[in-house]
Amino acid sequence: MHFMTKNLFIICFILLATYFVNGQDNMANTSENRELGLRFSGFDDFNLFYKRHMPSGKVRRHRFLSTQIAFNSINSNFDLAAGYAFGVEKYRPITDELSFYRGLEYSLFLDYDIVDSSIPGRSNNLRAAPAIGYVIGFQYAVSSRFALSLEVIPSLIGSFNYRDSGIENYQVNFSLNSNSTALSLMYRFTTN
Repeated sequence: MHFMTKNLFIICFILLATYFVNGQDNMANTSENRELGLRFSGFDDFNLFYKRHMPSGKVRRHRFLSTQIAFNSINSNFDLAAGYAFGVEKYRPITDELSFYRGLEYSLFLDYDIVDSSIPGRSNNLRAAPAIGYVIGFQYAVSSRFALSLEVIPSLIGSFNYRDSGIENYQVNFSLNSNSTALSLMYRFTTN
């Protein structure tokens, strides 16, 4: 279990590092448009968003999914969960204020917990959920500094559950429903 968990984290780190190093090579010394915002899929679910407009016309998106750290002092249960998504969007203007955008998004959600129960005893659990989705959305420029987006991300999601003894179960599903529709409020700014 520990060996598999360590390898999974190393592979994820290498993939993300490769992605960011490649992005640094393509940076120009000119000013770049960026966006920072919140993405809501309901009143109790939101993500932080960061977008960087590239000189090629594409937009790199980074989305920081839900994060949770929990500890229960009664039974010493511990839970740590985090997720991250990145992708590339292409925009097509419809009017001066309204644009259609689309593109691939890759995400990974990890949930690690230590559970103390009476039957199996203390166990370490890791759930990894990699996904690939296709972003389809519309962005409306409210002003030069603020924009609203409405998007949906149909996704193919895998879920792998590891316990102390190895892979316990896995599943793959395709998701497209109204719960995946999201509204984003973005702040636009320029950097040199």
